[in-house]
Amino acid sequence: MMTPTDIEGLVAQRLATAWPGFGLPLPSRPIVEQDRGLVDPEALIILTLLFVRDARLLSDVAEWLRVNGDLLVHQKLATLRRGLPQSQRDRLHANLDAHAAALSRSVARALGTGSRGGGAGLARRGRESRFAPRQQVAKLTRMLGNRLFFGAGFRADVVSVLECHVRPSSGRELARLLAANPSTVSRILADLAACGFVDNKGRMIGHQPAFPGVFISCTTARHLGAIIDAARATDPDLRRAMLPTLEPEFDGLGAAVLASATS
Repeated sequence: MMTPTDIEGLVAQRLATAWPGFGLPLPSRPIVEQDRGLVDPEALIILTLLFVRDARLLSDVAEWLRVNGDLLVHQKLATLRRGLPQSQRDRLHANLDAHAAALSRSVARALGTGSRGGGAGLARRGRESRFAPRQQVAKLTRMLGNRLFFGAGFRADVVSVLECHVRPSSGRELARLLAANPSTVSRILADLAACGFVDNKGRMIGHQPAFPGVFISCTTARHLGAIIDAARATDPDLRRAMLPTLEPEFDGLGAAVLASATS
């Protein structure tokens, strides 16, 4: 099995390929969600702050957060951060500290940096012109596109997952996938059924599924940590027992990393 350091390096490389779809000017081609699956913005942010070491990319991500904070579900960011082990929370804050001044106060609070955020200075603000416009990002990243239409919240994310060929079998599983409260997801599904958007089984009416599943999800953060912890075990039997059971349709990145790490 690959070493923990090598796995983290692999994860960082895969995460960097997701950011062009969110408008960052990187040389790699954007992930095609119709082929690979959806990318959850908050999961991508948390994972980037955990595993990426490229100072330039981290700086660009912090600036992207300032410019696009209105498109984020801050409750989801906070839930994902609180769900991390303390060691990972410390790492996230260490990676973020150098860039915290670029964040809005609301995003800074969601990420647990207290009052250190406050917006970037004028010298930094010109950098946002390098980002792709929102109308282009909306075509590449379905969750952000739906948030522009429905508003930044769990309703847009529920609709996004319902557009996948493979969907969670229950509202509770859907809530776990989105780091949402089950009652919130249940209410959204009831509203969508009441207006004829979905049938009584949660299937969209008059829409064909466009995406295979979810490539980077809220469960990805939990799974990658477990894979890296397993790699630290020296006993093969213990290592196998520690490896998580993955569902590739809801965590394509985790499944790809696990396959590479154990090949």
